[in-house]
Amino acid sequence: MKSNIIFKIIMLTLPITTAFSCSLPNDKIVKDSKISSNVETTPPTTTEKSSSTTPKHSVSVSFSEKNTDEQLTPFKQENLIYFSFNDYNINSKFSQNLNDLAKFLCDHPSQKILIEGHTDNRGTINYNLHLGEKRANSVKLYLKSKGVSDEQISTVSYGPNKPFEAGDKESTYAKNRRSVIVYR
Repeated sequence: MKSNIIFKIIMLTLPITTAFSCSLPNDKIVKDSKISSNVETTPPTTTEKSSSTTPKHSVSVSFSEKNTDEQLTPFKQENLIYFSFNDYNINSKFSQNLNDLAKFLCDHPSQKILIEGHTDNRGTINYNLHLGEKRANSVKLYLKSKGVSDEQISTVSYGPNKPFEAGDKESTYAKNRRSVIVYR
């Protein structure tokens, strides 16, 4: 009975938490004031030109206005989350990557992802499909807990059907126990 009440409270407060965690005051300032007087709202990167040639009134480009494909490159390179044998808990070493991804998805609400759940080939097909689903859902729940919208995330389980590497060694099994984040 108590767990049912707790579940209802969580489900009622989740949308409110999502709304607050995705709204950043700095983004509002940049959106409300696109023109700045010799003040840049984002630090220059190595690809930007020096500000010495900037006109007196320059247009600042916020994080969300830059080329999304260019911003996705680091996330596409770090799109794998590995799991221990017979487990679907996310290892803490993947937390920073997932936190960065959650911030990106909150800043880009139109960006959608697919989370694939995979397993090694030990066990029955039904068991592995279920375990792959749990792995994909654990990543989804982690991202949702950081404020990402449910509409941005889809999941699928491939179980052992799409191995990263074929073989019957522990090192091969470890590469196949994963979730893959696909950007759409």
